[in-house]
Amino acid sequence: MYQLYGFDLGASVDHIPLPIFSSEERERRLELTRTNAKRFIELHKIRKCTFVPVGVIQGTDPESYARELKAYKEMGYAHVGIGGLVPRSDKEILAVMQALGRERKAMKRAPWMHLFGVYRPKIHR
Repeated sequence: MYQLYGFDLGASVDHIPLPIFSSEERERRLELTRTNAKRFIELHKIRKCTFVPVGVIQGTDPESYARELKAYKEMGYAHVGIGGLVPRSDKEILAVMQALGRERKAMKRAPWMHLFGVYRPKIHR
């Protein structure tokens, strides 16, 4: 659809691992999101799409978001979107951003990042 309608960026399909779900369901959603992202970038390359692929990352805690960032970089993503943050507190979002920041510092050519759905004026530095 992104290619067909001339979009500049296209995001992989994600499944939010909300805290209301069992730990098994949350893990299943993380794996499904990662699998979708892998297939999305593979198809992007195969079909020689012109839009920029954005891998959507989900996590259950700051460290899992950081691990996913590394995995998405290894998949070939130069652009990632951080999802699942809207229901989180400012403190939780800040902890996720700090973990992602540490992971990015350790990378050569760290991916461009976007926060999906987050507008928190109290969080600034």
